[in-house]
Amino acid sequence: MEKEDREYLRQFRGTMVPFLFVLGIFGFLSYRVTRPVMAPILWASLLSAFSYPLFCWLHRKIFRCRNRNAAAFLNTCVVVLVLVLPTVFMGSVLVREGVYLYGIVTDYLAANPSINLHLGDYLPEWLVRQNAALDEYVISLQNSLRHGARWGASYIGTISRDLLGNTFSIIYQIVFAVVATFFLTRDGHIVLQYLKDITPLGEEERELFFARAKKLLRSIVYGVIFTAGIQAFLGTLGWSYFNLPAPLIFGALMFVLAMIPIVGTSLVLLPGAAYLFLTGHHIQGVVLAVYSLVAVSSIESFVRPVFISEGSQIHALIIIIGIVGGLAAWGVLGLFLGPLVVSLFIFFMDGYRRIETIRRGKNL
Repeated sequence: MEKEDREYLRQFRGTMVPFLFVLGIFGFLSYRVTRPVMAPILWASLLSAFSYPLFCWLHRKIFRCRNRNAAAFLNTCVVVLVLVLPTVFMGSVLVREGVYLYGIVTDYLAANPSINLHLGDYLPEWLVRQNAALDEYVISLQNSLRHGARWGASYIGTISRDLLGNTFSIIYQIVFAVVATFFLTRDGHIVLQYLKDITPLGEEERELFFARAKKLLRSIVYGVIFTAGIQAFLGTLGWSYFNLPAPLIFGALMFVLAMIPIVGTSLVLLPGAAYLFLTGHHIQGVVLAVYSLVAVSSIESFVRPVFISEGSQIHALIIIIGIVGGLAAWGVLGLFLGPLVVSLFIFFMDGYRRIETIRRGKNL
């Protein structure tokens, strides 16, 4: 067998350049073919990875390790009922609220050409008397608020209308993602082994790489995403309790901001509290501000350590770069893939650093 392997490698070296050329051509063509469905495939990969423990339990306990098709089908049904259908429902609600919020803001700006904050009513008299430039700052703030409200409403309205116009495409991608989830769940171990075989690393580094990827993915999902979900849920409850507009829209915004360290849900809740205070609801504004700082923001300190062990902590800068850059590059999918991609890139950089250190004869 070793002689056959050596002969195969000898023949391959003689045809390496044509082989790589043909491989590059078919790789490019395959990319063109799979590009329209790349997002559903990535979503299916995430869904199958998250639900794989359930599949293993079903395959082992219910089907006695005999019928992988039935176990994968049942697992996919659970994923659809628990994750896909609620997400589609929430998405439709967010679209409707986005259109509704756009109408509210535009109607208000049309009916109120100027926004008068009357900050002097809430500032000490000595500060109002001594600060001669206060009026200019107030006017500038009013203009900024007006432009910001118009831009935000227009942006949300545009996204909502685009989603409504692409309903068929969205349904198609969801169906494709569900079908791909079934096959990736059933044959995920084959795909994973194939990726291990083609990864250009040594045996030890290869196992470490995939172990780290698995740990990072769990940390991102259960530590970052789940914690942000709890904070966004509590923040949305507070937002709805005080009858602030479009709670689901701002709840979704709180969900994204809660995953970014230091920023958090307060970036949404505190302006909401300020709005209540400036519109005469002083007690409600103070209560919402206290609720934001004490009840919502402190959740991170208690919940996240439960889901992330010390050995799998992700550096805060990696989370910020991964989430912000991932959102810009891949949309919602980037919330999961962004930190993972950046973390694994750093892993490869560490491996390269180790090789260079050994090459130069330095001690690690």
